[in-house]
Amino acid sequence: MPESKFRRELWATLPEGSKHFMVDAKLDIDLKKIIRFWEYHTNSRACFADAININYVIKAMPNESFRLALDYFMDGHQQAANNLVLNGAFLLVASKHCSLD
Repeated sequence: MPESKFRRELWATLPEGSKHFMVDAKLDIDLKKIIRFWEYHTNSRACFADAININYVIKAMPNESFRLALDYFMDGHQQAANNLVLNGAFLLVASKHCSLD
């Protein structure tokens, strides 16, 4: 079954490789893996927000992750939904503690 336009648009807001890491690989992701993922995708900077210049993107990523989680949950993909909720929670907390200037 092809992926919906809704999902494609939401995945486009997250870094390349996010879908594979959080959904396709069918991994049980924990906070340590989420932190490593974001460190890798931001050149190992201490604060992922420092690596991104667009404030909107930083603020939107947690919400997009939560919206994807709900969509996957409604389709019966519990593991993917769990991974996306954890990712969204991490991004939400990290975005509040990182400098966006």
